Amino acid sequence: LDVSTKPTIGKKLSKNKRRRQRRDTLPNTKPVTTSELTHQLLQSDYFLDVNPRILQRLINIIAMSGRLLRANQILFSWTRLGCWSYLVEQWPYRISWIVVHYEDYEQDYAEDAPLKTLYNKFVLNICLAQCFYQ
Repeated sequence: LDVSTKPTIGKKLSKNKRRRQRRDTLPNTKPVTTSELTHQLLQSDYFLDVNPRILQRLINIIAMSGRLLRANQILFSWTRLGCWSYLVEQWPYRISWIVVHYEDYEQDYAEDAPLKTLYNKFVLNICLAQCFYQ
């Protein structure tokens, strides 16, 4: 894995999107510790009913994902990474449908389309598929 060069992904992004990502990303000079991640997660109402084992697993997933993103010099937001990791961990079936749907119809959505918009577009397809397989 060669991390000495910057990825070409940044060149494909629009200027405004790159600015937004820079604002969203914590600088590399200030590392985020696991205790800070834990503190952020515990402040959220979503994590109040999570048992310690699941919370520790989630923290490890976020920390490892953050390290991989930094190693590949990809700009990211810790908060967004935490939210995405939580969604993938709690609802893998629905999130996989969102990803597949977005890849199939990517040209129909704006770059900054919210996840809720994608979900609302095909929620009926998920319900129909679940009824079909049961």
